[in-house]
Amino acid sequence: MTLVCLGAAYASYRHGREFAHRFGADDLTAGIWPLIVDGMMMTATIELWQTSKRRTGSRWSA
Repeated sequence: MTLVCLGAAYASYRHGREFAHRFGADDLTAGIWPLIVDGMMMTATIELWQTSKRRTGSRWSA
């Protein structure tokens, strides 16, 4: 399972970096771009998951 996760993380990072390069990003920006995108997706997922567990009302916290 760990090997699959590491392989998926590597493939995702490499694809995001190549995508950023293709559209004109410099080396530094292209290197951090995948981390920013994946970090935002992870944060949104955790916030939505926590909100659904709490159910403190109809207002979303994310």
